[in-house]
Amino acid sequence: MIFMEPKQFVPSKFCLSCDVCCRFSEADSAWSPALTDTDILKLPKELINQKNKFELKSYKDVYLCPCFRLEDNRCRVYQSRPFDCSLYPFLLVKKDNKFFLGVDLKCPFLQDKQNSHEFQGFVKYLLAFLGQEDIKELIKINPQIIGDYQEDVIFLQEINLS
Repeated sequence: MIFMEPKQFVPSKFCLSCDVCCRFSEADSAWSPALTDTDILKLPKELINQKNKFELKSYKDVYLCPCFRLEDNRCRVYQSRPFDCSLYPFLLVKKDNKFFLGVDLKCPFLQDKQNSHEFQGFVKYLLAFLGQEDIKELIKINPQIIGDYQEDVIFLQEINLS
């Protein structure tokens, strides 16, 4: 299945100077990117653990995504990064058997933008993107990319996958 990636809301320059994403507090973090079946096939096998998630690497007091290059804050597989990564800091979450578009406000860029017209416009764009039939099908056949509710997630809108 081939699909278009969503546009990015956070400017690259900001991302490359940040120290939040791609770092996790636990080796088996719920925040680690969920991989679609296609992601698993296209990524190097040594990056993926038995749970079909990234094998996070211990570094000082955190765990790093194995694709993350600490020396320049870049992703080794950016051009073919997982769908979950292409959405971040937006994410798909479930609560009470419902699916939502959410946002992780640990992203410093969003902390300043969450009430802006620019943010609201991007949410509308992203909802339309997620409403495309091929994207809905991707999500339906890969339910693992819909994460369980996390306290740090702000729910933006329910998503209908039917």
